[in-house]
Amino acid sequence: MRPDHETGSKERLLKTRLQRHLNALPENMMVMLRLTLPSSDDLYMD
Repeated sequence: MRPDHETGSKERLLKTRLQRHLNALPENMMVMLRLTLPSSDDLYMD
């Protein structure tokens, strides 16, 4: 199934915002995220 443009844009925005907020947390803080699989392959590989 091919992702539509809107879904891909929302997933990239979510990734960017998650990274920004997670990077702002103290280094020793543990966080668990529950995400659905993205429509784009390897979106969360980094």
